[in-house]
Amino acid sequence: MSDKTKARTRLIIRAYWFAAAVLFSLVGLLLFTSQNPFSTGDAALALSKISNAFTVSGAVVGGVGAISLMAYLGAYDGIAFSVRAFALDNFIGGNREKPKSFYEYKRQRNAKKRSWLPNFLWVGAAALTLGIIFATASLAVGN
Repeated sequence: MSDKTKARTRLIIRAYWFAAAVLFSLVGLLLFTSQNPFSTGDAALALSKISNAFTVSGAVVGGVGAISLMAYLGAYDGIAFSVRAFALDNFIGGNREKPKSFYEYKRQRNAKKRSWLPNFLWVGAAALTLGIIFATASLAVGN
């Protein structure tokens, strides 16, 4: 792997992390501002609303990472093989080559480099952690 390719790969990875952080921030900011957390004088309620914003955005972003991890591990290969075989037989037709068996399809899929989005999983986990921290703080302040 050349230095140019390594630099490009690092740049793409950083872009993914940045995109995940921006997505997390936008969802959190949208939820945070829509609840208007500081309009009341109650600190426990404000912390609870902040917790909700982090928890929901963390679940959404982390869910995207978890789904991509499952796809990377091949959890959806059976469904993809079935849909592809059905579509080629009934709708698309033509002279497209279709795998003879699921084993053949799985081998072809594994020969290709699979990728997943670990950045979304980590950013989602961080947001969920912050949501738990704020939820605990709101309970502590409320009592």
